[in-house]
Amino acid sequence: MKKFKDFTPTEILDEVLEFMYPITENLDVLTIGMGLQNTRNIFISQDLETVLTKLIKDGYVSMTKVVHPTDSTIPETAFYTITWEGKLYYLTGGYNQLFEEKERLKILEAIQNQQRKALYFLNLVIAAGTSITAVYYALEILRTFGFI
Repeated sequence: MKKFKDFTPTEILDEVLEFMYPITENLDVLTIGMGLQNTRNIFISQDLETVLTKLIKDGYVSMTKVVHPTDSTIPETAFYTITWEGKLYYLTGGYNQLFEEKERLKILEAIQNQQRKALYFLNLVIAAGTSITAVYYALEILRTFGFI
């Protein structure tokens, strides 16, 4: 079973979204006290707070704090709900998909830069060849009319 430290940051964010998606379909909330468990891994509450803060910042999870209505000695409880944007983001691939897309774009940009350099060199060769040809034919014209 993988632990929190064994995941990449994008995997952690996707795991939390993956866990919250079916839970909030049925219960509509996730309390931080329960931690996060599914068949593949476990996140403890301390780790989960950090991840949920990021998801809230990105707008994929919302938090509601509830105070006990009659007993003020009971601390407030935070309930977390996946937002519609979070569900959509999860269904379209999540953070891992975004990371992979950025990596793919970096590779494509590198290839494009190599091709741009090759085309620049080819243009220089063509320009040099055209210049040499122009000088050659100018000399031929001058030779034909007897100037050389």
